[in-house]
Amino acid sequence: MILSWEMCQQTVKGWRVVVFFMLIARIVVPTIIIMTGLVSVYNAVFKGTADETVKSWKQIAIKIAAAVIIFYVPYLMSSAVKLFTNAKEDDDVYI
Repeated sequence: MILSWEMCQQTVKGWRVVVFFMLIARIVVPTIIIMTGLVSVYNAVFKGTADETVKSWKQIAIKIAAAVIIFYVPYLMSSAVKLFTNAKEDDDVYI
């Protein structure tokens, strides 16, 4: 039977890989969202009508807001965990 502490020690490498990919996704996903929005604005400005341009600017505003939310949610969750637990500032809390 594996004790809980031994099991945690065995899965540390796996969790570090997960945290690494979450960090990469936290940066890449908002960048992709903003780039797709900019492409749609570019297409509307140079190939579309005035109505399409206004619509594309509204869409890019929504996409930028989504990108900011995606970027800050892990930070806010980590801060909440540190606030409601006994974690110190130098403790690593991965969410």
